[in-house]
Amino acid sequence: MRVAIVGNAVAGVTTARLLAERDGSAEITIYTQERYLYYARPRLVDVVGGRAAPEEIRVYPAEWYAERRIRHVLGTRVTAIDPAEHRLTLSDGAQAPYDRLVLANGASAWVPPIPGMGLPGVRTLRSMDDAVSLRDAAAHAFVAARSATIAPD
Repeated sequence: MRVAIVGNAVAGVTTARLLAERDGSAEITIYTQERYLYYARPRLVDVVGGRAAPEEIRVYPAEWYAERRIRHVLGTRVTAIDPAEHRLTLSDGAQAPYDRLVLANGASAWVPPIPGMGLPGVRTLRSMDDAVSLRDAAAHAFVAARSATIAPD
């Protein structure tokens, strides 16, 4: 049985784990637009602050998925579902067949219309890409500020 799971957070990965435990012959594939394996979202602040690297906040290592025969398609959105044909269309144009489909794609946080939200440098923190971007921007700003305060000889 081919099981497609759309979503790489707690619901999707827990579903994959439980299915792998109950049916070792299932072909489980998790599809996600995230470029990272499932991570502890509350720890994104540790990545921003430089206290942890992205791989350090992963919930399970890559070997954990391999041992359970759980495959990932990272960095790819599911753009269409054809339930009659049991087929997904992916953002790269590929199509993926499935026997069973689990939609565990969560929600998108609402960002209030705060003045200035569209300005350059104003960001939200929702994903690992957001955390890495914020970390890198802060490091760049620190280096620029430090360089500006050091007087030339």
